Amino acid sequence: MTESTINEAQESQRTLRVISYGGGVQSTALLVLSAAGRIDFPTFLFSNIGDDSENPAPLQYIRHVAVPFARSSMD
Repeated sequence: MTESTINEAQESQRTLRVISYGGGVQSTALLVLSAAGRIDFPTFLFSNIGDDSENPAPLQYIRHVAVPFARSSMD
């Protein structure tokens, strides 16, 4: 193996594959695909800028549907 090949292999081992989860249709579809093993993105991040700043409906959906689904798919 060349030094370049070794560096590429080491770099690929450090790659973090993350989805920015917004709670909408597209990011929820990606969550389902990840749970089914169809895509290799094991980490989903959601940032709540404040319950008083976000629409309450998506926050409720995330808390009651997306989070339990994501947890159950980890088992």
